[in-house]
Amino acid sequence: MPGVRPCGLWNATTSDGQITFKIVSQPEIQHRARYQTEGSRGAIKDRAGTGFPTLRLEGYCRPTKIQIFIGNDLGKVMPHMFYQVCRVTGKNSNPCAENKLDGTDVIELSFEPQLGNMTIVCDCVGILKERF
Repeated sequence: MPGVRPCGLWNATTSDGQITFKIVSQPEIQHRARYQTEGSRGAIKDRAGTGFPTLRLEGYCRPTKIQIFIGNDLGKVMPHMFYQVCRVTGKNSNPCAENKLDGTDVIELSFEPQLGNMTIVCDCVGILKERF
Protein backbone atom coordinates (compact mmCIF):
# COMPACT_ATOMS: atom_id res chain seq x y z
CA MET A 1 0.00 0.00 0.00
CA PRO A 2 1.47 3.34 -0.95
CA GLY A 3 1.42 6.24 1.44
CA VAL A 4 -0.43 9.22 0.04
CA ARG A 5 1.51 12.37 0.85
CA PRO A 6 2.00 15.71 -0.81
CA CYS A 7 5.55 16.44 -1.79
CA GLY A 8 7.41 19.28 -0.14
CA LEU A 9 5.54 21.85 1.88
CA TRP A 10 1.82 21.92 2.41
CA ASN A 11 1.70 25.47 1.12
CA ALA A 12 3.61 26.85 -1.83
CA THR A 13 3.94 30.57 -2.54
CA THR A 14 5.26 32.31 -5.63
CA SER A 15 8.57 34.13 -5.29
CA ASP A 16 6.79 37.51 -5.18
CA GLY A 17 4.47 36.25 -2.40
CA GLN A 18 1.27 37.10 -4.26
CA ILE A 19 -0.09 33.62 -5.06
CA THR A 20 -0.32 30.73 -2.59
CA PHE A 21 -1.30 27.13 -3.29
CA LYS A 22 -2.62 25.42 -0.14
CA ILE A 23 -3.64 21.92 0.75
CA VAL A 24 -6.64 22.69 2.95
CA SER A 25 -7.52 19.07 3.70
CA GLN A 26 -4.71 16.49 3.49
CA PRO A 27 -5.22 13.10 1.82
CA GLU A 28 -5.43 10.02 4.02
CA ILE A 29 -2.10 8.47 4.97
CA GLN A 30 -2.93 5.03 3.54
CA HIS A 31 -5.19 4.24 0.58
CA ARG A 32 -5.39 0.72 -0.81
CA ALA A 33 -4.64 0.83 -4.50
CA ARG A 34 -6.63 -1.44 -6.79
CA TYR A 35 -5.61 -3.60 -9.72
CA GLN A 36 -7.23 -2.97 -13.11
CA THR A 37 -9.28 -6.20 -12.73
CA GLU A 38 -10.73 -5.23 -9.34
CA GLY A 39 -13.74 -3.06 -8.76
CA SER A 40 -13.25 0.55 -7.72
CA ARG A 41 -11.93 1.25 -4.23
CA GLY A 42 -13.36 4.73 -4.48
CA ALA A 43 -11.68 8.09 -4.34
CA ILE A 44 -8.90 8.93 -1.91
CA LYS A 45 -10.45 10.33 1.30
CA ASP A 46 -9.15 13.09 3.55
CA ARG A 47 -7.40 12.32 6.83
CA ALA A 48 -10.65 12.57 8.79
CA GLY A 49 -12.19 9.97 6.47
CA THR A 50 -15.35 12.05 6.08
CA GLY A 51 -14.49 14.04 2.95
CA PHE A 52 -11.88 14.38 0.25
CA PRO A 53 -8.58 16.25 -0.07
CA THR A 54 -9.20 19.93 -0.76
CA LEU A 55 -6.94 22.46 -2.50
CA ARG A 56 -7.07 26.26 -2.64
CA LEU A 57 -5.36 28.97 -4.67
CA GLU A 58 -5.13 32.34 -2.92
CA GLY A 59 -4.26 35.57 -4.68
CA TYR A 60 -5.25 34.28 -8.11
CA CYS A 61 -8.76 34.30 -9.57
CA ARG A 62 -8.77 33.04 -13.15
CA PRO A 63 -9.69 29.67 -14.66
CA THR A 64 -6.80 27.32 -13.91
CA LYS A 65 -6.02 23.61 -14.23
CA ILE A 66 -4.14 21.44 -11.77
CA GLN A 67 -2.51 18.13 -12.66
CA ILE A 68 -2.38 15.29 -10.15
CA PHE A 69 -0.19 12.20 -10.40
CA ILE A 70 1.12 9.55 -8.02
CA GLY A 71 4.74 10.17 -7.15
CA ASN A 72 7.37 8.72 -4.88
CA ASP A 73 8.19 10.37 -1.59
CA LEU A 74 11.90 9.63 -1.51
CA GLY A 75 14.51 11.92 -3.03
CA LYS A 76 13.72 13.76 -6.24
CA VAL A 77 10.00 14.06 -7.02
CA MET A 78 9.15 11.72 -9.87
CA PRO A 79 6.25 9.48 -10.94
CA HIS A 80 5.89 6.24 -8.97
CA MET A 81 7.01 3.08 -10.79
CA PHE A 82 4.16 0.79 -9.67
CA TYR A 83 1.17 3.06 -9.03
CA GLN A 84 -0.81 5.37 -11.33
CA VAL A 85 -3.56 7.85 -10.63
CA CYS A 86 -7.00 6.88 -11.95
CA ARG A 87 -10.24 8.73 -12.39
CA VAL A 88 -13.06 7.77 -10.03
CA THR A 89 -16.54 8.86 -11.03
CA GLY A 90 -19.57 9.27 -8.86
CA LYS A 91 -22.90 11.06 -8.96
CA ASN A 92 -21.54 14.33 -7.63
CA SER A 93 -17.82 14.05 -8.46
CA ASN A 94 -15.98 17.04 -9.87
CA PRO A 95 -15.48 16.70 -13.61
CA CYS A 96 -11.91 15.82 -14.52
CA ALA A 97 -9.87 14.63 -17.47
CA GLU A 98 -7.49 11.68 -17.48
CA ASN A 99 -4.40 12.19 -19.65
CA LYS A 100 -1.05 10.51 -20.17
CA LEU A 101 2.09 12.68 -20.09
CA ASP A 102 5.43 10.98 -20.85
CA GLY A 103 3.99 7.59 -19.85
CA THR A 104 2.48 8.86 -16.58
CA ASP A 105 -1.27 9.01 -15.99
CA VAL A 106 -2.39 12.47 -14.88
CA ILE A 107 -5.78 13.67 -13.60
CA GLU A 108 -6.54 17.24 -14.61
CA LEU A 109 -8.97 19.28 -12.49
CA SER A 110 -10.18 22.78 -13.33
CA PHE A 111 -10.39 25.64 -10.85
CA GLU A 112 -13.26 27.91 -11.84
CA PRO A 113 -13.46 31.20 -9.94
CA GLN A 114 -16.78 31.57 -8.18
CA LEU A 115 -17.07 34.76 -6.15
CA GLY A 116 -13.31 34.79 -5.64
CA ASN A 117 -13.23 31.27 -4.14
CA MET A 118 -10.52 29.19 -5.81
CA THR A 119 -11.12 25.99 -3.81
CA ILE A 120 -11.49 22.54 -5.35
CA VAL A 121 -12.36 19.17 -3.80
CA CYS A 122 -10.37 16.24 -5.21
CA ASP A 123 -13.20 13.69 -5.11
CA CYS A 124 -12.39 12.00 -8.42
CA VAL A 125 -8.86 10.71 -7.71
CA GLY A 126 -8.02 7.06 -7.04
CA ILE A 127 -4.91 4.87 -7.21
CA LEU A 128 -4.34 1.99 -9.64
CA LYS A 129 -1.60 -0.60 -9.07
CA GLU A 130 0.31 -1.66 -12.18
CA ARG A 131 1.05 -5.33 -12.84
CA PHE A 132 4.49 -6.17 -14.18
